Amino acid sequence: MEHIIEGIDGVRVYVDDIELWGSTIEQHDKRLMKVLQRVQNYGLKLNKDKCQFGAKEITFLGDKLTEGGVEPDKSKVQAILKMPQPTDRKAVLRVIGMINFVGKFIPNLSSKTVYLRDKGEFK
Repeated sequence: MEHIIEGIDGVRVYVDDIELWGSTIEQHDKRLMKVLQRVQNYGLKLNKDKCQFGAKEITFLGDKLTEGGVEPDKSKVQAILKMPQPTDRKAVLRVIGMINFVGKFIPNLSSKTVYLRDKGEFK
Protein backbone atom coordinates (compact mmCIF):
# COMPACT_ATOMS: atom_id res chain seq x y z
CA MET A 1 0.00 0.00 0.00
CA GLU A 2 2.87 2.40 0.79
CA HIS A 3 4.17 2.38 -2.78
CA ILE A 4 0.68 3.16 -4.09
CA ILE A 5 0.29 6.26 -1.91
CA GLU A 6 3.96 7.30 -2.09
CA GLY A 7 4.58 10.94 -2.99
CA ILE A 8 1.35 12.40 -1.64
CA ASP A 9 2.04 14.90 1.16
CA GLY A 10 0.05 14.66 4.36
CA VAL A 11 -0.56 10.93 4.10
CA ARG A 12 0.76 8.11 6.28
CA VAL A 13 0.26 4.40 5.57
CA TYR A 14 0.59 1.50 7.97
CA VAL A 15 -0.04 -1.93 6.43
CA ASP A 16 -3.53 -1.35 4.97
CA ASP A 17 -4.49 1.73 7.00
CA ILE A 18 -4.28 5.18 5.44
CA GLU A 19 -4.17 8.37 7.50
CA LEU A 20 -4.59 11.68 5.72
CA TRP A 21 -4.59 15.24 7.03
CA GLY A 22 -4.46 18.83 5.88
CA SER A 23 -4.03 22.28 7.38
CA THR A 24 -7.23 23.41 5.71
CA ILE A 25 -10.35 21.68 4.43
CA GLU A 26 -9.26 22.49 0.89
CA GLN A 27 -5.83 20.93 1.39
CA HIS A 28 -7.38 17.88 3.06
CA ASP A 29 -9.87 17.42 0.23
CA LYS A 30 -7.19 17.75 -2.50
CA ARG A 31 -5.07 15.12 -0.77
CA LEU A 32 -8.11 12.89 -0.29
CA MET A 33 -8.95 13.11 -4.00
CA LYS A 34 -5.36 12.13 -4.90
CA VAL A 35 -5.49 9.14 -2.56
CA LEU A 36 -8.90 8.02 -3.82
CA GLN A 37 -7.71 8.35 -7.42
CA ARG A 38 -4.64 6.20 -6.69
CA VAL A 39 -6.73 3.60 -4.89
CA GLN A 40 -9.08 3.46 -7.88
CA ASN A 41 -6.21 3.33 -10.41
CA TYR A 42 -4.80 0.26 -8.65
CA GLY A 43 -8.20 -1.43 -8.52
CA LEU A 44 -8.36 -1.41 -4.73
CA LYS A 45 -11.50 -1.01 -2.66
CA LEU A 46 -11.96 0.72 0.66
CA ASN A 47 -14.13 -0.71 3.43
CA LYS A 48 -16.67 2.06 4.04
CA ASP A 49 -17.35 0.76 7.56
CA LYS A 50 -13.71 1.40 8.48
CA CYS A 51 -13.41 4.82 6.81
CA GLN A 52 -13.64 8.12 8.66
CA PHE A 53 -13.81 11.29 6.60
CA GLY A 54 -13.35 14.84 7.88
CA ALA A 55 -12.74 13.75 11.48
CA LYS A 56 -11.63 16.57 13.77
CA GLU A 57 -9.67 14.11 15.92
CA ILE A 58 -8.31 10.61 15.33
CA THR A 59 -5.92 8.23 17.03
CA PHE A 60 -3.57 6.40 14.69
CA LEU A 61 -0.53 4.32 15.62
CA GLY A 62 -0.36 5.79 19.10
CA ASP A 63 -0.66 9.40 17.94
CA LYS A 64 -3.66 11.60 18.62
CA LEU A 65 -4.19 14.01 15.74
CA THR A 66 -6.34 17.07 16.33
CA GLU A 67 -6.82 20.43 14.70
CA GLY A 68 -4.22 21.72 17.15
CA GLY A 69 -1.54 19.23 16.13
CA VAL A 70 -0.19 15.85 17.13
CA GLU A 71 0.17 14.54 20.66
CA PRO A 72 0.71 11.13 22.22
CA ASP A 73 -2.35 8.98 22.82
CA LYS A 74 -3.26 9.50 26.48
CA SER A 75 -3.87 5.77 26.97
CA LYS A 76 -0.24 5.07 25.96
CA VAL A 77 1.04 7.68 28.41
CA GLN A 78 -1.16 6.25 31.18
CA ALA A 79 0.14 2.74 30.45
CA ILE A 80 3.70 4.01 30.94
CA LEU A 81 2.83 5.84 34.15
CA LYS A 82 1.15 2.74 35.57
CA MET A 83 4.09 0.44 34.87
CA PRO A 84 5.65 -1.00 38.02
CA GLN A 85 9.02 0.35 39.07
CA PRO A 86 11.66 -1.78 37.33
CA THR A 87 13.66 -4.10 39.55
CA ASP A 88 16.00 -5.64 36.98
CA ARG A 89 17.66 -4.81 33.68
CA LYS A 90 14.98 -6.55 31.61
CA ALA A 91 12.26 -4.46 33.27
CA VAL A 92 14.26 -1.25 32.65
CA LEU A 93 14.51 -2.13 28.96
CA ARG A 94 10.77 -2.80 28.87
CA VAL A 95 10.11 0.68 30.31
CA ILE A 96 12.50 2.25 27.80
CA GLY A 97 10.70 0.42 24.99
CA MET A 98 7.36 1.83 26.12
CA ILE A 99 8.82 5.33 26.47
CA ASN A 100 10.36 5.10 22.99
CA PHE A 101 6.86 4.53 21.62
CA VAL A 102 6.04 8.15 22.53
CA GLY A 103 9.66 9.32 22.30
CA LYS A 104 9.12 11.76 19.46
CA PHE A 105 7.21 13.93 21.92
CA ILE A 106 10.08 13.99 24.46
CA PRO A 107 12.90 16.41 23.54
CA ASN A 108 16.40 14.96 23.94
CA LEU A 109 15.08 11.56 24.99
CA SER A 110 18.33 9.84 24.12
CA SER A 111 20.38 11.99 26.49
CA LYS A 112 17.75 11.62 29.21
CA THR A 113 17.87 7.82 29.09
CA VAL A 114 21.59 7.31 28.46
CA TYR A 115 22.26 5.98 31.96
CA LEU A 116 19.27 3.67 31.81
CA ARG A 117 20.65 2.13 28.64
CA ASP A 118 24.12 1.64 30.14
CA LYS A 119 25.28 -1.94 29.67
CA GLY A 120 26.70 -2.08 33.17
CA GLU A 121 25.40 -4.07 36.09
CA PHE A 122 21.88 -3.31 37.31
CA LYS A 123 21.92 -1.65 40.73
